[in-house]
Amino acid sequence: MISHIITAFIFGLNPIIYKILQNYKINNISIIFIIILLSFFISIPYLLYNNNYEIIINDINNIKKNNDFSIITLLFIFVTLFYLICQYNYIASLNSGEYKTAISVVIISCYPIITLILSYLLFNEIITLKQFIGIIIVFIGLFLLL
Repeated sequence: MISHIITAFIFGLNPIIYKILQNYKINNISIIFIIILLSFFISIPYLLYNNNYEIIINDINNIKKNNDFSIITLLFIFVTLFYLICQYNYIASLNSGEYKTAISVVIISCYPIITLILSYLLFNEIITLKQFIGIIIVFIGLFLLL
């Protein structure tokens, strides 16, 4: 539970930091590139700690051995492209002037509904009554917000 609260707090800080960076006239593409570059360099000590790099090497070898190598590779490519597109749109929405930062974040934070619906369609996961009521509440909240 504590890790969830910490994560929520950090996710809550991200749009504020992005907005501050935009106020310094830093381009959205530059923000994304610098974040990815720094993430790579910050990840290196983690990879070296406790031989975590061995886990990645084993996973890469398992992917190579898998009969669905091309599908797995395409999934990684799509996830990377989706991530970059979403990050760009997310950061751009904060500076668009169409909505205030807080409203933009609320709209974008409705993505779990998409996950829920796709999980139902692709993996036959059941949408519980609580989840369905949650979807309705989110839509009512969006309607009231906009």
